[in-house]
Amino acid sequence: MDGLDPPDTITMHLRGMPYLKRSQVNTERKEFESMLGGEPDFAPAHFGLGCVHLFTGASGRTVEEWDRRLEVAPSHGEAYHAPTWTHDDAGDYVKGCKYTKKAMESGVSQDSDKETFRKTYSLRRIDDLEIGHKVTALHTKDIQFVKYGIEKPPESNRKAKTEETWLKAIPRHLGLGGDSATHILCCLFILLVCFLLLRGTLREGFPRDHLDATLAFYVAKVKMLLGGFRLYTPSWYFGYEILRFYPPLSTFLPYLIARASGNLMLSYYLLCFFFYALSCVGVYFFLRSFMESTAAALFAGVLWSITHVNFVSFQGHYWETARLFGTAAVPWALYSADRAIDRGGRRWTIAVVLTASYALLSNMLSLLDLLVTLLPFMVIRGLVIPPVPRRVRREVRRRTIGILGIGALGVLGLCLWWYVPALLPHGLGAFIAGLNGRPPTLPQVLLQANPPSWMPAVQLPVTALGLMGVATAIYRQERKGMTFVTLFFTSLFTTYLIGVQPVRLILDIGFIIILLSGYFVCNLLDFIKQSSDRLAHIKDRHNEIHNAVISLVLPALIFVYLQGYANFAVVDDTYRSSDEYLTATWLSENVDGDYRVYAMYGDLYRGSQWLNAFYPQVRQVLGGFDQGAKIESDAPFAFDDAIKQGLDPVEIHDLADAYHVKYIVVDETWMRANAPEAYEKFWEPRFFRPVGSINQQLKHAEVFEALGITPLEEKSAEHGYWDVWRYVGILASTISLIIFAYGIMRKELV
Repeated sequence: MDGLDPPDTITMHLRGMPYLKRSQVNTERKEFESMLGGEPDFAPAHFGLGCVHLFTGASGRTVEEWDRRLEVAPSHGEAYHAPTWTHDDAGDYVKGCKYTKKAMESGVSQDSDKETFRKTYSLRRIDDLEIGHKVTALHTKDIQFVKYGIEKPPESNRKAKTEETWLKAIPRHLGLGGDSATHILCCLFILLVCFLLLRGTLREGFPRDHLDATLAFYVAKVKMLLGGFRLYTPSWYFGYEILRFYPPLSTFLPYLIARASGNLMLSYYLLCFFFYALSCVGVYFFLRSFMESTAAALFAGVLWSITHVNFVSFQGHYWETARLFGTAAVPWALYSADRAIDRGGRRWTIAVVLTASYALLSNMLSLLDLLVTLLPFMVIRGLVIPPVPRRVRREVRRRTIGILGIGALGVLGLCLWWYVPALLPHGLGAFIAGLNGRPPTLPQVLLQANPPSWMPAVQLPVTALGLMGVATAIYRQERKGMTFVTLFFTSLFTTYLIGVQPVRLILDIGFIIILLSGYFVCNLLDFIKQSSDRLAHIKDRHNEIHNAVISLVLPALIFVYLQGYANFAVVDDTYRSSDEYLTATWLSENVDGDYRVYAMYGDLYRGSQWLNAFYPQVRQVLGGFDQGAKIESDAPFAFDDAIKQGLDPVEIHDLADAYHVKYIVVDETWMRANAPEAYEKFWEPRFFRPVGSINQQLKHAEVFEALGITPLEEKSAEHGYWDVWRYVGILASTISLIIFAYGIMRKELV
């Protein structure tokens, strides 16, 4: 209806003005929201709601409401001035000029309206009564424009502007702006690059020429779930007192998909591809929202997909496969946090809580990623250097503190039910111990053109783009750029000085370099303009040059790196000829439930972990590390040391008999080179016998039978200690959720 409204609707609008005079902003907001509930295209209500958001510091929501007002009332040329002054005050003069140009093209008088907005927008929150009076005057003027000053646009134009399809509304609701088709095409291109990278994993099989622990452990756990869920399993560590399939989501998601599809490995790889692509698309959404540049967002999203540290850490068959399921949500948590700080409101705060909680319930390492990226981002973005008009920074800081406090309660409420019983029975020291380490040197991480496939690093061209982003931000002293720069140096400090899980934190360094690369691309257009203005033959061709540079750099990087990385990400049936698979299959066929086995984890033969992946029901001395497991005895590890270093065959045989270990599989190549005397003990014929039928098929491993071993007896397991901590965790989660729900219902907190 183009904003031309009946008198009773205008009366409703005027009814809300006294609330602003009394500084009752929330009441005024409800009035406008009530009007829009009855008439979604009532232009004055959109404008008034934008003003309410303006004076509460939500500048992003202000512009969105004012843009919506222009969509439903396109003939109101004066209304273009409102977002003009908003963008100018925020320092975004390019966008401000766009709105000024539209106002001039509308052909309406500008002087009086411009002065009104200038006076109103320059107010500071000193006298609430005065602000209420000014805002009332502004709303009244806006109504007068609607009621008296403007003609209706042609019917066809009005229909095109007001009848918005759900597809076209997606970018507006997500805060992206622009054209839906553009965003869909950008996401599809990122998905295509991810598919070309990981297409070799989207089939049945195991990784070619590389068998690794993380995949083995999680595949084993899913197989155990498919075979029947039990808290106790006799398969690992002389009887795993409690095998907890947690953090739950990274195990139960592939379990549910595998149950539906009937194919575990293909389901697992499809999920890995999905989350890998989700991470890269999340970078696009975050940067498109934060930097408001589609070109920069697309560039960063694609670049993240082919960045070496991302691929090594996340590829579907490598050493961080479970971390992928959780950390893929980190860009989305950043996106939600940025919207929550900019706009406020319950929706985005809840989104931050859900994405962060999902990450924590998928993998414990994702906690590190959140601490290195999300938490510093919120503090810097909302408290230290908020990129908003100066007059509303106090409001933004208040809102950020509220989001951090309420959000923390929400995350605790959704996660404590697992983290309390997973951590406290062991003591925090058991999880902190061993976390320190020595990462590769900084030049190794940042300055290799082609990093080795086994080491997380950032290839040199990507590092160069990120460092140019650092230089650009420092030169411009612009708040958004300095946010990324601060994150970058914080990640370096955490990795190389604090040193908690430093190798894994290299992933976060690479992620922030990608954000800085996007920032550089976003500001490249300004540099091109400054340079081209001095050259007559390329003047006024800024956009063409900018797009040409991006179109050359990004395809070149894709060409150089994509195929090489894709060759790493291949699964097939070559694992069937591996020593791990051959020995695991032989043991599963020749050992019944009355005996255990020992399979060494060596440099060339990694039998213990892959025995779990191929046949997790076979009982063995060692097993896969599992978060939340409670192992009362160090006996499995003492047995392992005795096999590798012990010299007395009588002692080893007595241990094997005590633990009912009938078969021992060693890494022959490793033992001959590193512990030849310890290897000789297995050739004592009174106690051990080499199994020729399987040994002749092996390259590095060798199987020995321990003679005269007594069968083991099944023992029942007691888990009473865990029940207590489980109840404590559920109680803590419930209390946190209640407080969170109370806080989230109070709008002034968020």
